Amino acid sequence: MQNKIQEKIQSKISVIKNAEPDTKTLILDFDRTLICGKVNGVEVPSITSILRSEDYLDEDYAERAHALFEYYHSIEKNPDMSDADKSEKMHEWWTKHFDIMIEKKLNIKHIQQAVQSELLVFRPGVKEMLKLAFDKNIQVIILSAGGLGYDSIKLLLERDHITYDNIEIISNKMVWGNNGVMTGYLEPLIHSGNKYNFISNEQIKKNIIIIGDGLHDAFIVKDSQVDTPEENKKNILRIGIYENTKTGPSDSNLEKYQEAFDIVMINEDIDFKKVIEFL
Repeated sequence: MQNKIQEKIQSKISVIKNAEPDTKTLILDFDRTLICGKVNGVEVPSITSILRSEDYLDEDYAERAHALFEYYHSIEKNPDMSDADKSEKMHEWWTKHFDIMIEKKLNIKHIQQAVQSELLVFRPGVKEMLKLAFDKNIQVIILSAGGLGYDSIKLLLERDHITYDNIEIISNKMVWGNNGVMTGYLEPLIHSGNKYNFISNEQIKKNIIIIGDGLHDAFIVKDSQVDTPEENKKNILRIGIYENTKTGPSDSNLEKYQEAFDIVMINEDIDFKKVIEFL
């Protein structure tokens, strides 16, 4: 059984390696996937965590946002909770968090400051991978449920000079009012429980590499049905990021990651230069 699984994975890799660049799509999570989950001994669960911990808003925001994180993050990482229940809780989390940011008058300037943090570091090989994808005209989609959304990702890519025309960012968008103050957010909200709703088969190519740190990321794109015409079938290689930090998945989840993903990069083994081989 294990040999057959490995043969199937190797077949996926071989097809993607040999495919023409214009038939490939790279779908990437952002927080804890493209950026490190721990830097200099400090855990960095997300760009939003920088806003919580580095006092860009007042102390009351930090306390309330952290309390939401402590409650909902454990739900997000619970592999035994039903998808429907988890999705409902994730929407509840983001609605509460965005409402607090509106109340505290989050400004686009706060995000501009937060993305300058030295704790936001791209993982090894990410910059090289994105440059190669641009050079080869490979479609790249960054699909993120991040709490600071589209603007934070765009600004962080700009900070490190890795903005390319082939990259599409799909993430939550804030509404900015006078003087750059947040006045609302666009619905539907993207959260970890519904990311698959924001990718359609029509917008992606035939050979797909999905990379993410959450179990839900493995199922952003579903496998083609057996009766799907051969020319329309998707070849999907799923790569999981498993960084065992305090706020990351527990050891007991590793087996679930290995079941959900074709390849799992673990701790010091996380290096996107390996992905370059497939591109």
